[in-house]
Amino acid sequence: MGTVSVLISLLVSCEKIDPYHEDGSEITLAEAVEIVRPIIDSYADDHLFFVGKDPIEAQTTLKYGPLGNYDPDSKYCGTFKSPKFKSWLIVIGPNININGVEKQLHLFVDVMTGKYQEVFLEGQVSDIEWDESYMKVAEDPSVLYQKTSMMRTKAYLQGSTTSTSGMYAVIISGGVSNQLNYARYWEDCCYIYNRLIHDLGYNKNHVICLVSDGTDPGLDMVTQNGLISSPLDFDNDGYNDVLYSATKSQISSAFNALQYQLSSIDHLLVFVTDHGSPAGKICLWGNNQEMTPAELNAELNKLPGVKMDIVLGQCYSGAFITPLTANNRTITTACSATEVSYGNGYLYDYFLHGWTDAFSPTNASSVDTNSDNMISLREAFVYASANDPKAVSGDEHPQYNSSPLIYGYTHDLLGADNCPMISGSDYLSCSFATSYMISGLPSSTSVTWNSYGDINLSSPTNTSVSAQGALPSSSYVSSDAKIIAYFTLQGTQYHIIKDIRSIWKSGYYYGLNQISGGSGHYSVETGDGASGYQWGSDNSAWVILSQGSPEVSVSEGSTSSPVTLWVTFQDPWGSSIVVGQQFN
Repeated sequence: MGTVSVLISLLVSCEKIDPYHEDGSEITLAEAVEIVRPIIDSYADDHLFFVGKDPIEAQTTLKYGPLGNYDPDSKYCGTFKSPKFKSWLIVIGPNININGVEKQLHLFVDVMTGKYQEVFLEGQVSDIEWDESYMKVAEDPSVLYQKTSMMRTKAYLQGSTTSTSGMYAVIISGGVSNQLNYARYWEDCCYIYNRLIHDLGYNKNHVICLVSDGTDPGLDMVTQNGLISSPLDFDNDGYNDVLYSATKSQISSAFNALQYQLSSIDHLLVFVTDHGSPAGKICLWGNNQEMTPAELNAELNKLPGVKMDIVLGQCYSGAFITPLTANNRTITTACSATEVSYGNGYLYDYFLHGWTDAFSPTNASSVDTNSDNMISLREAFVYASANDPKAVSGDEHPQYNSSPLIYGYTHDLLGADNCPMISGSDYLSCSFATSYMISGLPSSTSVTWNSYGDINLSSPTNTSVSAQGALPSSSYVSSDAKIIAYFTLQGTQYHIIKDIRSIWKSGYYYGLNQISGGSGHYSVETGDGASGYQWGSDNSAWVILSQGSPEVSVSEGSTSSPVTLWVTFQDPWGSSIVVGQQFN
């Protein structure tokens, strides 16, 4: 276990008589809170405070870790002894605008004297039962709903020719505990849920929501007005949208179910909003409920071949980039592996809000920078980063990965998948040029064309090129030719290949050893696409026994003179080619 610094101040005098009560009785919890009230009030703008339910005996060994999660093998966790007096514990919680860990002030108030010690920990004590009476309970939970101003015009659906029948989503928000489960996590989930269902047309049965304590009616979330039981209905239609808790077992069960529903033709969005551990873990619901990158990847790997987009908003989320990288996946994170991410109080997380906004119908024109009528995952990342004030200020650095890199440019959340390809004929003629087009690339992409084999290219642009066969004089057909488009995206060069099945030159060819064989069995070398084979010879003693294919059987009559065998056939455009060969 690594060593983590614990800063303990000198015993601070509160100018109280010693003992606090003349009769020598212990001070109450309420009195202890009032003793340190000036310190609590100094943090009140952006911190909550927690109060231990029972006094802590002198020199008790206490464990601590990020957000109260203790792992004996983690360098971010440790133990220490409480002061040399029995004390009440009051903890100033982390900054509510941060999705992770910062130094937290622990105040140990002597139950006899009222004096206290300040202990700064790189995290929070664990295994403490908190007195929830010091957490205000909200009278009207309905104030939580910020989504009422959302645009739900269904503009995407009206203008789209794609189908969302194969689109699925898993939405995860843990929150750790009701003291740390800020309302903005629920808001993040509500916002992306309504975007998927009401703007993008997802089937409600295809969106799995695992949020804090699930359907438990207990107080599981803190709002600006106090504790509430988080609502289960995201869109006010009278039906519960949250059916599962954000625990490792429930997440595993969700992916177990999905592996029987999804195949390689389907697409999955995984959306996570939550606290994050500096060890690069997602903090789920409950103490010591954390998910490592390897554990999340194991769940994703239950769906082999399924195309995925993973969006992570928690602190240190960049730690998930490398472990989750796999073919046909994009990974978007709010920050790097060593940074915290930020939220706007109880309202929303900055980056995730911007990312979800990218798929709003009202923002389409500004997000779709290459004007291909789709919001790609790369475009969503760029938009979110530009509209995240903490990214703009340099306080967090959003991360993005796509494998292959081009995958993030070529698909959206509506089922469109514009895989780059070169279209055009599989055959080339030496008599005229054929046009080839490349599609599925951003319009600003610079394309360089090249070829392999007997091909001449002309009139290249970023979207097309003309190609014509360039066979030598001794040849009428060739194969194994290619047209190649090279382009660069985000500093990485790619190429797309169009295989040409055969190149053709019409005319008459004699004595070029193009017909081979003997003893009554002969064949002609032709490329793919030929048709209409007709065989003949200049010797009536040679009787052609079969027609219509590049191979022929011949009944060879007795002759002492050389015999010319020929075959006539058509190239893919109907032009005639005659090949002859002399046999002794």
